[in-house]
Amino acid sequence: MATLIFITTSFPLGGITESTFIRPEIEALCSRFDRVVLVPVTDEGGAEALPSNAVVTRALAGRLPLWKRLKGMFSLNVARLLLADRRYIRSLKDLRGAIAVAVYTAFYRERLSGLIEDLHLDPAETLVYNFWFTAPAIAATEIEGIRSVSRAHGHDIYPEQGIYLSHSLRDAALAKMLGVYTASEAGKEYMHKHYPDRTAKIVTRRLGSRDPEGLNPGEGRPDETTLLCVARTEAVKRVPMMCQLLKSWAASRPDLNIRFIYVGDGSMMPMVRETVAETPSNLTVEILGALDNSEVHRLLATRHVDAVLLTSFSEGAPVILLESLSYGVPVIATAVGGVPEIATAEVGALLSPTPSAEEFIAVMNRELPLLAGKRQAARHRWETEFRASRLREDFARDLRALLS
Repeated sequence: MATLIFITTSFPLGGITESTFIRPEIEALCSRFDRVVLVPVTDEGGAEALPSNAVVTRALAGRLPLWKRLKGMFSLNVARLLLADRRYIRSLKDLRGAIAVAVYTAFYRERLSGLIEDLHLDPAETLVYNFWFTAPAIAATEIEGIRSVSRAHGHDIYPEQGIYLSHSLRDAALAKMLGVYTASEAGKEYMHKHYPDRTAKIVTRRLGSRDPEGLNPGEGRPDETTLLCVARTEAVKRVPMMCQLLKSWAASRPDLNIRFIYVGDGSMMPMVRETVAETPSNLTVEILGALDNSEVHRLLATRHVDAVLLTSFSEGAPVILLESLSYGVPVIATAVGGVPEIATAEVGALLSPTPSAEEFIAVMNRELPLLAGKRQAARHRWETEFRASRLREDFARDLRALLS
């Protein structure tokens, strides 16, 4: 029986973001494997419907008890990692991150080994697939006889996004994995540079986005320009900076009425609200908070949007940009990570990685009269390059072939 062990962060037991990525993949995987065992590492109390041959287990869910974490800190695994990664540990935060990844890799290895034994899985017919290149992906490679692969996106590629990425553990994992699939060419090139001996195993496999519910309404209010941002309110997304740039643009264009719709929530929401507490009279800010992905699709299907904005300082291949293209909405975003592979001149525009107010004003003034003419090209680009149903079917077929 061909079995896929699919390790996620929380899907299908909750979370908003991960479902957006994984939901388009589940049916494709279940059509290719006899059994798919979903293994989230956190349990957020949710429950999503699954195909009949998919099951979920909480075998990896939960945090280590404090006493086990303290015991693990003084283990030989931690000492070896700190020695191997000494060139990469530059701060107390890095030190804490290195200790955590060593402790949790050992924890996940033990739990995953137990799961494989409990399910009586035949290694010859079992593949472990990690949706993120984090500690569970490393742990899977340390189990004798088990074949494994992983995707890699943004925070699990670029260290500036905040989590500690152990070079030695990842290099050892890459040596044993069948493959790591990055969501963008930029991510692939970054990993090739940092793991030059493993380049043959690191390839790009795009995620795409699910089919839209039609097209974005083509006509809005003739006296209003509507812009949309969907992003977590965390430092990497720079939503307060985006709001400040919009205020500068609005102040420079009193002849325009600008509506900005923001979808998201997070630790920096107080700063966002403070930034938009006072705005030029021609700028209206509509904060909708965190929405389920289906609600984001409904918004794009029912409310006219001239462009979607994203001003992150680091990205993988943001799905909101792909979803925007699928509805025929142009995108304007900072040129970081895999964004330039999406926001081309035909379907939108790129900002520099750290745009000034002057640059933002110039780009918006240049693009505003062009946006309507880019809507058809946006939809066409999504259909030819980013339709998830096709991409995920191909990916599931190729994963199944690894057991042949």
